[in-house]
Amino acid sequence: MPTLGFEYDPTFKRIFSYPEMIRELVSFLSKQLNELSFERAQLIGTEHVSKQLKKRQQDMVWQVQQTEDGTFVYLALEFQSTVDKFMPLRVNTYRSLLFEQLVRQHRLDSDGRLPDVIPIVIYNGKRRWTAPLEFSKLHPVRSSVYARYNISARYILMDFSACKERALKCASNPLALLIRLEVAESMAELSQVAEDYVEWYRQPGQKELKADLTSWFKTLLENAGDENLRRRIEGVEDMGMLAENLRQWVAEYKEAGLAQLEQGRIEGLEEGKRELLLRQIETKYGTEVREHLTETLLRHTTTEALDQFGDWIIECESAEKLFQRIRASSNGIS
Repeated sequence: MPTLGFEYDPTFKRIFSYPEMIRELVSFLSKQLNELSFERAQLIGTEHVSKQLKKRQQDMVWQVQQTEDGTFVYLALEFQSTVDKFMPLRVNTYRSLLFEQLVRQHRLDSDGRLPDVIPIVIYNGKRRWTAPLEFSKLHPVRSSVYARYNISARYILMDFSACKERALKCASNPLALLIRLEVAESMAELSQVAEDYVEWYRQPGQKELKADLTSWFKTLLENAGDENLRRRIEGVEDMGMLAENLRQWVAEYKEAGLAQLEQGRIEGLEEGKRELLLRQIETKYGTEVREHLTETLLRHTTTEALDQFGDWIIECESAEKLFQRIRASSNGIS
């Protein structure tokens, strides 16, 4: 299924602007991060201006609290639909700029130190993520003398393509449903995801998040399906109706596909029979007669007509008698 670049549709990013979704993300990524509290979680502005007055836009930053001591922790999210070899460098740049912003805004620990910043890269590309997760992999230590000066900054990766099996085990989880939606390999899989979405949608609350998930689902369907499917889901906002329309479309598509497969099988059998008849004609009457009758056999488009032609080859002792039989038949030749 096609993957959409995040830069072309802001809905995907907006899905992670809900506390419910970021809570699920953190729980999915690491048990250690479960020590964070989301009761007072909030998004903070992320447009940084360096000393050279260059603007750098970071995708999303969440301010959350440690449950133990109440200190703030910042989750810096970056969204990727393509692999970036130098992601550790980008992440480190954004983190440094974020630290400068936190200093300016006096968002420091009680003892005046910088808070923890946890970079998270969310990747929905089809090929597996191959970029290094740590800055030091881009800049290996070439001498023990310089080891103490090397940066070892690291980020957490959420690679959707690597999470499918785990996501299948928690079908009622909105993040797991989103992962399955992103990595679906067929319309049948998308249809099953839609059915599971309906179950989750029946639960109370999270109205805005549900609306954005439905919108993203429709966007993917519109890009993955044909004109018939696009007409079916045009104007549909209810998840139950969307799932029903997709289910019907998949059934019709499968039926049409099976019909095409059966037609192809029949055509293949007829083509094989045609070739066999031509070889029999050549063996019995010669190459010139075969060449003369090739076009005639191509006009015989049914199994019954080809069977009749085979009977004539057996019954007619000479090419002349075969031509007479053909001319006398309703199929005739020109």
